[in-house]
Amino acid sequence: MIPFVKYAFISLVAACSILGEPSYETLPDTSLQNSTFINDIHLCITNTAAIVTEPLHFSWQQWLIASGVIGGTMLSFLADNHVKNYAKSHRLSKEKYLLDAWQIYGSPYMLAVGAGLYIAGIGFSKPLLQETGREALFAMVTAEAITLTLKIIFGRLPPSGNNSPKDFNFFEFHRSAWAFPSWHTTIAFAISTVLSERISNPYITIVLYTTAFMVGLERVYNRKHWFSDAIMGAAVGTAIGKIVVKSSVKSGSPDKQWEFLPRISSNTLGLKITYNPKFRSR
Repeated sequence: MIPFVKYAFISLVAACSILGEPSYETLPDTSLQNSTFINDIHLCITNTAAIVTEPLHFSWQQWLIASGVIGGTMLSFLADNHVKNYAKSHRLSKEKYLLDAWQIYGSPYMLAVGAGLYIAGIGFSKPLLQETGREALFAMVTAEAITLTLKIIFGRLPPSGNNSPKDFNFFEFHRSAWAFPSWHTTIAFAISTVLSERISNPYITIVLYTTAFMVGLERVYNRKHWFSDAIMGAAVGTAIGKIVVKSSVKSGSPDKQWEFLPRISSNTLGLKITYNPKFRSR
C-alpha cells in the first residue's frame, strides 16, 4: 500500500504545480489570502455545527430527499439475501482480483490524499487546494466517526457463513459485528463528494462517483457487507461531504473555481486547467 500513497502524493504535487497563480487584487476578504491553522480550526468547528444543525434548516424539498434516501435504504434490506446469493454464485477469481483494487479508494490511506492536498496547498500557496484538502480530511474523519457510531449501535453481522441480514446485536463493541454501514463506502463517497463539489465539472463528477460506486460493489461482491450496508454508507458519505463544502463556502472559504476545458484544434489536443479562487465574505 505504501507505493500507492507515495505515487498519489507525487501526482497531487504535480497537479497543483501546473495551476496558475491567483490574482489577489479583487479578493474582498484579505484575511483569507494566507489561510492559517486558526482559520482551519474555525472552519472545522463551523463544519461540525453545520452537520449537527443541518436538519433543523431543511426545506420541504430536502426533507423529501432525506425521506427518499431513508426509504431507499430500508427497501434495500429486502434485496440483501438475493444480492448475497447472486454474488456468491457468480464469484470468479479474475473478477475478484479486478475488484479488490478498488477498496484502496475507500481505505484509511485516502486520508493521506487529503493530507497531501492540504500540505501541497500550504507549500504552493494555493488556498483553494489547501481548503479542498482540509474539507476532504474533515469529511472523511467525520463520516468515519458517524459510521463507527452506527456500527456499534446496530451491531449487524456481515454476510459471511450462514449469517442472516436480520442478525443484529445492538450496541456491539466487537468489530466482527460492525457490518452496517460500510466503512469503505462511506469514505469513498465522502471524498468523492468533496472533490466533486470543489472541482465542479460534470465529467470529473462522473469519474469520482463511479470510483466510489466501485468501492461499494467490491465490498458487496466480496461479501464483506450486505447490499444495504453499502447503500447506507454511500448516503452518509455523500451527505457529510455536501454539508462540509456548503458550510465552508458560507463561512468564507475559497469558492469552487477550478475549470477544466478541453482544447481541440487541427494541431492541438489537450486540457486547459484554470485556477482562479474567489472568496466569500464571512
